[in-house]
Amino acid sequence: MSPYAKDRFIALACTLTLTIGALGLGIAPVIGLAIPSFVCLSMGTGIIDILRSLLTYAIAAEDISVVYSAMTIPIVLGSSIAGPVYTGTFALGLRLGTPWEGLPFMVAGGLFILSFGILFFVKRTVYEEAEPEDEMG
Repeated sequence: MSPYAKDRFIALACTLTLTIGALGLGIAPVIGLAIPSFVCLSMGTGIIDILRSLLTYAIAAEDISVVYSAMTIPIVLGSSIAGPVYTGTFALGLRLGTPWEGLPFMVAGGLFILSFGILFFVKRTVYEEAEPEDEMG
C-alpha cells in the first residue's frame, strides 16, 4: 500500500470515527452510550494533520508552507463560526425538548458525513516536477 493510500485510509477512518462519535453523542440517552461516543469523537481529532499530509502529495515542495498557511485560514474561520453555530443549535434543541438536546452533535455528524463523502470521491493528484528544457538545441 502506498503512503498516499495509507494516509487516505487513515483520513477516511478518522472521518468515520468523528461521524460515529458525533451522531452517537447526539442520540445518546444515557452516559453509558455517551462515553463510547465521546471516545470515538476523540479518536478522529487527528484529521487536520492527515489532511495536510494528503495535500502534500499534490503540491510542489517549495509551495508547502504557502499551502499550509492557506489551509490554516479556513480552519480558523471554521473554528470561529463553530462556536455560535453550536450555541444556536443547542438553544434550538433545548426549545424543541429533551430528545433534541444533542442537536449540535447531530449537525456536526451530518457535516462529517458530507466530509466523508467528499474525501471518498477525491481522486489522487500527485505533483510531478517538470523536466527543465535543454536550451542548447
